[in-house]
Amino acid sequence: MEPTTECPIHQPKDNQINTNTYVSVGILVTILSGFAVMMNTIYSSKSTLETNQIRFENKIDGVIFRVDKFEKNRETWSAQDMFKWAVHLQRDNPSMKVPEPDTSKVP
Repeated sequence: MEPTTECPIHQPKDNQINTNTYVSVGILVTILSGFAVMMNTIYSSKSTLETNQIRFENKIDGVIFRVDKFEKNRETWSAQDMFKWAVHLQRDNPSMKVPEPDTSKVP
């Protein structure tokens, strides 16, 4: 028998597209699509977190503003307020001697 120089395993291959090629391309496309979906989801989540953080900060600023406004309103005790309070107290308690408010110390 005469030895052959062609080995069936190492035969030159034709560049043809076959089922194995489609499977490989399909897997590659699936991996790239999955990666794109994951990156889009991560970016979307990051955007949502940043938006929620900004909303939270705005709510905190609103609460601080309202507390400051409330505290400033409580600190106003003018001479007119003192006089109204004294008149109201005297009217509700006629037997009590209510002194006139000292307005010299009111800012």
